[in-house]
Amino acid sequence: MKQVVKYTLGFLIILHVGCKEKPEEVTIEHTEIHNYFNVLSENKDFSGTVLIGDENTILEQYTFGYADFEKQVKHTTNSKFCIASNSKTFTAAAIILLKDRGDIQLSDTISKYLPDFKYGDQITILNLLRYESGLADIDWELYKDNILDAKALVAEIEKKPLEFKPGTDGKYGNAGFTILANIVEAVSGQSYDEFLKENLLKPYEMHDTGDLSLHEFPKEFSKLNFPGPRPELIRPIPNVNYSVSLGSGSMYASAIDLWKWGNTIASKYPVDVFKEAYPYGWGRDSIAGRFCLNQTGMNNGFVSSLFVFPEEKTTLVLVSNIQHGLWVDWTKDLAKMYFKDSTKVFYPEKRKNTFKPTQDFNTYTGRFKLNEDRIIDIKIVDNNLYLHLNDDAMGHHLLPVEKHTFELRSFTGTLFFKNKDSIFWKLPEQWGASTQVYVRE
Repeated sequence: MKQVVKYTLGFLIILHVGCKEKPEEVTIEHTEIHNYFNVLSENKDFSGTVLIGDENTILEQYTFGYADFEKQVKHTTNSKFCIASNSKTFTAAAIILLKDRGDIQLSDTISKYLPDFKYGDQITILNLLRYESGLADIDWELYKDNILDAKALVAEIEKKPLEFKPGTDGKYGNAGFTILANIVEAVSGQSYDEFLKENLLKPYEMHDTGDLSLHEFPKEFSKLNFPGPRPELIRPIPNVNYSVSLGSGSMYASAIDLWKWGNTIASKYPVDVFKEAYPYGWGRDSIAGRFCLNQTGMNNGFVSSLFVFPEEKTTLVLVSNIQHGLWVDWTKDLAKMYFKDSTKVFYPEKRKNTFKPTQDFNTYTGRFKLNEDRIIDIKIVDNNLYLHLNDDAMGHHLLPVEKHTFELRSFTGTLFFKNKDSIFWKLPEQWGASTQVYVRE
């Protein structure tokens, strides 16, 4: 674990703010925020950076954990993380840039730019930006070993039937933003990566940001991890196939670069998402009593949050190379602590590492059902229990914490095995602490 307690802000301050004549030295003390994330880091639930900055200064920044746990390589402020769905904010900005330049219209159909696309005459660019296209996501597990280029990925998307008539419904997904990335390429004559570098990344000094879809990994790219068994409490996993998330989840960035990106959005340069009818690639929320434009992301082994408070001209960043289901709630707590909001902060507690289970795990294995849409399989791998939800290939480790009680960190919650025929899955307090009962099939 490492916390940044003193550093020099010696790089260019972006966005019409201009450079300061002298670098500003910022001293950070062990604050409430540091202590909160220090516990998460010691629990091996969080490994990365949290950062708070205004329009021209990093106000607080703490870095914890390891970019490579196996080799004990600590994170630095330049560590890079897959930012998953935060990639959508860059794709949407690229589309708005092309629209503002007069190269496209949001009312245009896909067929104008991708004439061979099966559903091209039915779907507009606006439908894609609003998640109203009806396009179904591809089954990522089927392509985990195949690197697909942009055209091949589009071909896979059009193989699946539409989930609803375009413009009649909405559903959050990834396929639409992959099509948008292809439109960026078709209109600009550049690759998605090249267009972003030339028009967004280089002009705004985001040198630690890029695209992973071609599987070209930058220096200081963090190794990805799932929560795992004791004593390590994490389990490293191989790099995933980022080519299948082109435009929707294929980008990487450092925490500092995400702060810069939040500033570009708050300052309405190079694009003004606030003047649009819908904040493309973003969500709108009220957090700590303040309006917030935000996006979060999860890709195998990584989580990220980018919260932009335009009125306060403040940006909050969280990036981690341990996948944990409560990362969004941690970012909300970060906002509450920073703005000194009266809403309850859910402080983490240090995990006890003394419990050693003696029961036979075989009594817990099997298939359990909540309803037709929620089925879990409990399996044993290397003398540890893993939960598979709806036949997903990647199991989620069940950490024993008491007799017949297990913590599910990657999905969050606690599982109680009351008897061999039922499981009580209690959701965390942040989510209402309700309990779901799964019955053995």
